[in-house]
Amino acid sequence: MKPFSKKKLLLTSLVANVFEWYDFSIYAYVAGVLGTLFFDENNPKLALIKSFALFSISYLIRPLGSFVFGYLADHYGRRMVLKTSFFLMAVPTFMIGLLPTFQSIGWLSIMLLFALRLVQSFATGGELPVVTCYVFEMAPLEKKNFYCSLVAASAILGVFLGSLVVTLLYLFLSQEAILAWGWRIPFLIGFIIAGFIFVIRKEIPETDVFQAAQEPGSYLDRLSQHKYPILQVFLLISFMSVSFYTLFVWMPSYLSVYLNIKPSMAHLTSSIALLSLVFFILVVGHVSHSDNRKKWITCSIFMMIVLSYPLFGLLRIKYIAILFIVQVIFALLLSFIQGVVYATIGSLFHPQIRSSGIGIGYTLAQAIFGGLTPTLSSWLIYRTGYVESPIFLVITMGLIAVPAVASLYRHPEIFST
Repeated sequence: MKPFSKKKLLLTSLVANVFEWYDFSIYAYVAGVLGTLFFDENNPKLALIKSFALFSISYLIRPLGSFVFGYLADHYGRRMVLKTSFFLMAVPTFMIGLLPTFQSIGWLSIMLLFALRLVQSFATGGELPVVTCYVFEMAPLEKKNFYCSLVAASAILGVFLGSLVVTLLYLFLSQEAILAWGWRIPFLIGFIIAGFIFVIRKEIPETDVFQAAQEPGSYLDRLSQHKYPILQVFLLISFMSVSFYTLFVWMPSYLSVYLNIKPSMAHLTSSIALLSLVFFILVVGHVSHSDNRKKWITCSIFMMIVLSYPLFGLLRIKYIAILFIVQVIFALLLSFIQGVVYATIGSLFHPQIRSSGIGIGYTLAQAIFGGLTPTLSSWLIYRTGYVESPIFLVITMGLIAVPAVASLYRHPEIFST
């Protein structure tokens, strides 16, 4: 195998999922604008729900993409999938930035937007799981937590870049300019980011672990033997997804639409919180080690269950300092699980089923809970009139994830690699 330096692995890990999460976050951050432009709706709150509904529905195809790309990665190599999958995300992103709106072509605009989101989601279904598998296998044993935390951090960096770009739009452009043409800028910029990642991935080698693990046997038989680890991944990622989408991706819309915070300020505080989340994730990845991952995960879930409701309630005070402090605290609590979860789920699977196992558990959680969270959050407030109601989604998923954490205690041997 061609030598692969730690510097190259560091760079590969750090930019692993930047484009995937940039792409999906910019849609969420301009959901209010897209609702106005692509849905014939005079009520901005209903337009927001419709826009997030399309966001959520597109997630449902992720498991199919995960199954297809996971199968390819487990049979033909991680390298091949990583060098090709993100093209199916990059091209639709660019095309969304060129789409005519409802005012120009009517319902055809919604159909095209939906079709492009489906293509993106299909490709995205294989992106993070295969990247996680690749970095887990390439990283030195004593540094797996750190390098896998870089994968998590790269995802947040993508969201941060999306938040930053949209923040700058609201700071420097009028609402009229954003509605007229400014909303297209984030999607067109995404194509540039994709080109940068292509250059980095161009020379990546195949992992030794994959090459050494090729043994005869049925793919479906191996998959059926990993049902329980897939369930563990599903529960852990469900909690993490609901928490992240509620507290970071959907948060700017919540602050601006329901608490009447200026959009520029809502996006600014969220951007700062995302940057702090990246920092906390890297710290956790650095200080943690293989035999205490379960403790970090337990601490994150327990503290989110206990503290999320009072913290979320403080946002109604509407002081900028309070908005910032609350979101940074949420970032700290969520970093405890995000700093170790990818190394944890990588250790649950045999190499010949690792990409598929991670992918199925991860994308099912994203499709069912992560993608639906912004829509459910907006709908809950619309139906109940209670602005704190979305935080109960986080608490509920924390309680549901407790069995997965308990099972990690009963099976400590899975943390040995």
